Amino acid sequence: MPCTRTGIPLRSIPAGDGRVMLLKHEINQSRLIALFFLLSVLGTAHAEVMDKEPSLMQNIAWGFVSSALSLLAARFKPWSLLLVVPLPVMYFWDLIREIQDPFVGPAMLKEAGAIYIYSGYGLGVLVLASIFVGLLWRAVKAQHNE
Repeated sequence: MPCTRTGIPLRSIPAGDGRVMLLKHEINQSRLIALFFLLSVLGTAHAEVMDKEPSLMQNIAWGFVSSALSLLAARFKPWSLLLVVPLPVMYFWDLIREIQDPFVGPAMLKEAGAIYIYSGYGLGVLVLASIFVGLLWRAVKAQHNE
């Protein structure tokens, strides 16, 4: 018996409890699965860049804590810089590489603003500058004690 509106024949499928179900269209299960995966891929294509990047507050925390530790390590035990400095340097090096990427960088600027970009550079420089300030502080203190 055809559907009155579309003219597509209805097909009867017996249900498990003896009832009869009527379907207007037959939908291929593989087409549904393919459609689901296609829509899920398209949904991820619109994901924001900053969802995958550290937040501004995380950058600030890394910058100030790393700078304080680098300053104190350089001032009191310069050999401990080998333990303190590599992780923050890698963190900010990777952040600056992301900022300078021709595709990711402009998207980060658009989504997070210029303050995020400037903080990435500034806090990375702060970590390196704190090493030099700590070493200078150590040299001045040693010269003053002589």
